[in-house]
Amino acid sequence: MQSSSPSNDTSVDSIRRYEQYAKVDPKNVSLQLQLGDLYHQAGRFDDALAAFARCLEIEPGNVQARSRTASVMISQHRFADAESVLSELVAAGDTDPALQHNLGLAIYFQHRFDEARKHFASAAEAGLAAPSNFAYLARSLHHLGEMDAAIAAGASWANAAPSIESKSYLALLHMDGGDMQVGNRLGLEVLQQDASNVDANVVVGSASMEHQQADRARACFDIALKRDPENGRAWLGMGLVHLYDQQTPEAIAALANAARIFPDNAGIAVTYGWSHIIAKDAVNAEQAFEKALEVDRTFSESHAGLAAALALQGKLDRAQESLLLARRLDRHSIGADVAESFLRAAQGQQQEASDIFAHMLKKSPQKGVLPLIDQLRIYTNKKGPLRKQKAASTRRLDS
Repeated sequence: MQSSSPSNDTSVDSIRRYEQYAKVDPKNVSLQLQLGDLYHQAGRFDDALAAFARCLEIEPGNVQARSRTASVMISQHRFADAESVLSELVAAGDTDPALQHNLGLAIYFQHRFDEARKHFASAAEAGLAAPSNFAYLARSLHHLGEMDAAIAAGASWANAAPSIESKSYLALLHMDGGDMQVGNRLGLEVLQQDASNVDANVVVGSASMEHQQADRARACFDIALKRDPENGRAWLGMGLVHLYDQQTPEAIAALANAARIFPDNAGIAVTYGWSHIIAKDAVNAEQAFEKALEVDRTFSESHAGLAAALALQGKLDRAQESLLLARRLDRHSIGADVAESFLRAAQGQQQEASDIFAHMLKKSPQKGVLPLIDQLRIYTNKKGPLRKQKAASTRRLDS
């Protein structure tokens, strides 16, 4: 039989001791608060809530008991309930920055990132220098696309708590902020300490694809996916690697996962559509581009991809309409160039359409224009949030 760890033994002993104290002095609020905290730390959430409820029966207005009740609710992922309790405390004039942080957490995990950002910022302005507050401030700003501010908050996190986690996230922020050089440098530093770090592998893999180093990119994305099978960024990167290596079925499977994880990213939906074009599956390509248009009807590449899929099916009038829309939105759209080639091919003016696309995937269509594989990589990072936070990563602060 496996023995308990010393820390677990200490926790159990402490709980038993304070339970005895509370029996002797059941009206002692301080004892009930300490017992509730011990239950919370041990993961006995219902017992913790009961202890704090007893505090409130004794002192109905006890701020600590209410605040700690909300902390337990956050641990239970009852974010709306926690928000209700904490909002009342803040509205009543409680200025404890830990309350602001916890209220920010409760709102953050309801995906209201702008409101959450304000509470994390307020906590920081009130003097809270906790690394977790900087971390969630950075994440909120990242979701909002405010990259300069997100990088500044990420740097504050890294300075307050130098760690693999903070540095790898800062690498990701720099990459999304457009500074791949700094992101890659930070990512490589992280990999020297932890070769399996997910964010660092995603950044270094993306940097490798930027230089068309497909083998190195594949290795990085493979490591990331082994650690985090639901990492949409890594699935996207792997899909682009497969496209580059002309492994179409594998590309379709990888991009399908990326599209599932990030359903609101039109760029991923478009890339998924192009993978079906390469597979000469115009019907599924059309569906993918229609999905991209549901997400964002102003994205030229969605219209361009749809034009290509329609042209391959001989729906030339509709293809021409979609092509015109793509040109109006972006006269330099490379997807529109491909779609126009498909239209000409359908009219017997050019070589077979799929050969045209395969040629354009790796080679620049004209001087000064990136190859389509790089265009796909770039606009997938611009057309929607690529951060998916898990509720299990909450980091409350107890006041």
